[in-house]
Amino acid sequence: MEEIVRASEQERIFYLHDFIYFVESINYAHPISLKVLVCRVLELLLLFDKILIPAEHLNISSSEEQARLKQNFLFHPSISMLIEQRKIITTIWSACRDTQDHLDATARYKVEIGASIVTNKTVQKNLPKIQVFWRDQKSQSGSALVRAKENGWKYGNSTEDFLSYRDGPVEIPFSHERLILGDAKDKFTDPLSLNAAKLAYIQAMPSGNGGIFRALVPSIETTNGEGSPVGDDRLPPALFTPANYRAILSMTSINMPVPQSVLLNPSWPLALDTIRTHHNFKRFQDKVFGALEKLSEMIEIRTESDAKEALKLVKFVRLTDVVAISWPLIKEFIAYAPVSLVKRIAETLSGKHQEFYVFLPIGPALEANRCIASLDARS
Repeated sequence: MEEIVRASEQERIFYLHDFIYFVESINYAHPISLKVLVCRVLELLLLFDKILIPAEHLNISSSEEQARLKQNFLFHPSISMLIEQRKIITTIWSACRDTQDHLDATARYKVEIGASIVTNKTVQKNLPKIQVFWRDQKSQSGSALVRAKENGWKYGNSTEDFLSYRDGPVEIPFSHERLILGDAKDKFTDPLSLNAAKLAYIQAMPSGNGGIFRALVPSIETTNGEGSPVGDDRLPPALFTPANYRAILSMTSINMPVPQSVLLNPSWPLALDTIRTHHNFKRFQDKVFGALEKLSEMIEIRTESDAKEALKLVKFVRLTDVVAISWPLIKEFIAYAPVSLVKRIAETLSGKHQEFYVFLPIGPALEANRCIASLDARS
């Protein structure tokens, strides 16, 4: 079994945080929540290689509604197909041999920490069907403890032993489940410390998962419009909130938003394969992420609004755009180029960030639009 850290070096893996039991980004009881979540996953696979959902996030719920939605998610036809295609993956503790060993270990964990955790037998039965990777839970949890202290965790070292857990080779230095759902929830009640611990959990994700991508968790990472301290994520998470991610796809010429009827069409997972096997898709993907990396080096991006403004600086240029430039436009460009150049130099000297241009192969976007139109016509 491969380690997720190594896998994330080879592919662009998106960490889906929505199933973290304390994030509360989903109304689990709402009748359309399942459709919204499935559509989000299918949209993400237009650009990312795989979607990561840790086994604990599927197995551990704080309510029956959460557990039921997770079960329905796994049984959705499109999600089942993505699991078969190994587009949706999961992780288990590195101290465990396989998924079943992990489930047994988490069952003992639940009892030992006195947690009011809801588990679902149907979910547990289907977890072994998902491609699994090892994750170093000890390193990740230890990193979370360090981050929590940096964020304002007020309790001293005497409380750390109470929040740690050990079961043979399984070590968890800072148990969030014990803190939030278990026998420690009445002992550690300081709101600022609890927020520090939750934020630390989010910040420590890369230490266990490697070079993953994820979206911002506004309820935890932003307070009064100010973003949390920058972590070790591959790119600023604010770039990948639903609205900003759709904006990125639109900038590449993919028709957005994709109609829900198309995303939920049983043939859409197969259409994704068609798009991704286009001979220029890898170059398309590399160019998009390369532009986002350059953008994040230019500007500190912490909030969703930061990202929205910063994205205006990226100008994806396709060959069709260049061909479409008429002679009158070229003459106008030549006439005003010196003035524009002087203005740009002045703005650069004053510290104003300049827009930049990235040549992008148009083929994958055209293929995506063809697939979208074809399925839309059938619905």
